[in-house]
Amino acid sequence: MTATGISWCDFTLPLWVGCTKCSPGCDHCYAVGQVHRLAHNPRVGAPFAGLVEDGQWTGRVHWRPELLRQLMRRREPADWFVSSLGDWGHPAVPDEQRFELLDALWGRPQRVFTLTKRPAVIAESLHRYRAIGVLAPLWVGFTAENQAA
Repeated sequence: MTATGISWCDFTLPLWVGCTKCSPGCDHCYAVGQVHRLAHNPRVGAPFAGLVEDGQWTGRVHWRPELLRQLMRRREPADWFVSSLGDWGHPAVPDEQRFELLDALWGRPQRVFTLTKRPAVIAESLHRYRAIGVLAPLWVGFTAENQAA
C-alpha cells in the first residue's frame, strides 16, 4: 500500500504487476518505466524482477496476494487504485485471482478502482463472479481506443 497524490484515490495497491503491449495506447505506458526502476532497487526489487526487459514488458504478470491483507486490515473507508502497475485483465491473470480481490472487498468500506485495456476480459470475469456472488464496491475504468479486441 502506498499513499498517493492521485486525486481520485487514497492508496495504490499493485496486486498484479506486469503486462503485455496490446495496442497503440500502450506506447507511452508509465507503468513499464516504474516497474523497470523498482526492479533495479535492491530493497524492493524482487516482485518486479523479470517483468521488463529493454524497456518493454516481458508478458509475465506477478500476483501479490500478500498485499490484500493491507486492504483488509483497514477499517476506515478509503479509495484504492488496484493494479496500478499492470492490467488485471491480462490473459495471464486467472479468474481465481480476480475473485480473491472481489471476495476481500465484500462487506468492507473500501472502494476499489481498476483500469484495464481489456474490458471484454473483465466483463466476462465479472459475469462469472456475479453468478456465484454479489459484486463488491468496484469501479472499472478502461481505455477506449482503436484496439481490435
